[in-house]
Amino acid sequence: MEEVLRKWKAGVPGGRFGRRNGELKTMEERDFFNETTEQRSHTLTCPKCGQSGEYKVTWVVRRKRAQLPRGADERDRAKFAKAQSYMVRSDEKLACANIRCRKAFEISSLQSVAFLSD
Repeated sequence: MEEVLRKWKAGVPGGRFGRRNGELKTMEERDFFNETTEQRSHTLTCPKCGQSGEYKVTWVVRRKRAQLPRGADERDRAKFAKAQSYMVRSDEKLACANIRCRKAFEISSLQSVAFLSD
């Protein structure tokens, strides 16, 4: 911990404690969220053969933390107050579940970002 404080006082760039143009760096979005990966099942239709089926789609879920991380200033508090939990689809293509088809198709019917209600 002493080394981190020494670097911070000296203004050495790097990490969250670095300085930029004489002021502390602001927090990044990842400091406000806990990130996990989840698979959710969706009913999708293959555009090639027309058969619908249940598919597992991978999502990156970013849930807002319970409280603001330490070292936040007024701008960070404002950003944290506006932040909202959401998930981003990470799969772009899936293979058809039909044994005769098995062709890859893009997931265009699912939205790529979805906000979560807490």
